[in-house]
Amino acid sequence: TTVRPRGISRTLAATGLALATLLGAGAAQAAACTSTTVLYAAPAAVGSADASNWANANTLQGALATANGNTAAGQCFEIRAKQGVYKPTATADRTISFAITRPLQLKGGYTGTSDTDRVLNARNTVLSGDIDSNDADLSGGITPTAADIQGSNSYHVMTIGGTGATGTGGPYSATASDASYTLIEGLSITGGKASGASYPQNSGGGLYCNGWDTGSICSPHIRQASFSGNSADYGGAILNNGSDSGTSSPTIS
Repeated sequence: TTVRPRGISRTLAATGLALATLLGAGAAQAAACTSTTVLYAAPAAVGSADASNWANANTLQGALATANGNTAAGQCFEIRAKQGVYKPTATADRTISFAITRPLQLKGGYTGTSDTDRVLNARNTVLSGDIDSNDADLSGGITPTAADIQGSNSYHVMTIGGTGATGTGGPYSATASDASYTLIEGLSITGGKASGASYPQNSGGGLYCNGWDTGSICSPHIRQASFSGNSADYGGAILNNGSDSGTSSPTIS
């Protein structure tokens, strides 16, 4: 699994680094959050599934839909994901991913026993593209290597900013004081298979980060996360698209 930038963001490809800290060129200045809503996600919805607490946790797709649907200026969201394995869909539709279309924080490792009880280990909260559940040598839901992928997995496990010719919903920044702050923390992202015939379905098996086009910025903070067992023609782990004068330069720590 590799990190393969496009467009202006070429640092990882040029240096061969698997992990690097990249400061986003041209990052926009954004106002601070005026309020933050915490949403609770679990592998299966429980209670009323309004994501207001662990007793009423929604699926991760449901929590993302709530956050993505609110574009009010200054309104920020934090999604806390309970330990377990999450898949983008229960269907065979490979185009469905965990899509982030507005700045938010997505944090794994929560035990579900209290609002804050958490074990920050990427292996305990897994986002998997193995939607047909047949990858070889699974360990806790994690596909160990790209060679272990079997069948038809999701093209992208996660997308930020959509997959169109212009990045949407951003900017996505690694500046914690901004309302544009976007954090992916404490997650394993695994089993993505970007094997489509054309771009972008052949790129970014684990994460497709879309900063395509002038003014688009996909430069989130990815912290204490693991990418394994992802495959693509371009960018098995992460595809950073900064094409056509856009910016895609995540901070990875």
